Amino acid sequence: MSITSTTPFFKVYPFILQADKISSMEILIYSYFYSMNQSELAITVSNNYLAELFNKDERTIKRTLNRLEKKEWISKIHTKKGRIICINYLPIEQEID
Repeated sequence: MSITSTTPFFKVYPFILQADKISSMEILIYSYFYSMNQSELAITVSNNYLAELFNKDERTIKRTLNRLEKKEWISKIHTKKGRIICINYLPIEQEID
């Protein structure tokens, strides 16, 4: 795999990795959402965009988003202009000695 100007870089937070029963694709997508929009806690993005970004099939993206919604890590809001993804699960910041 080569790194290009469109290759996404973001941080995967420890609380995500420590979650019970979360797949690698769920970790990847949730980390992307969390990194992209921490201040507003919502992002507007299409399944097609995510599929191209992560080199996955749109069905894989749809299933992953549905699993994250079922686990209540995200909420999907549908509007006339499209879909908004809201982040539900936020870590409690802890000091590290």
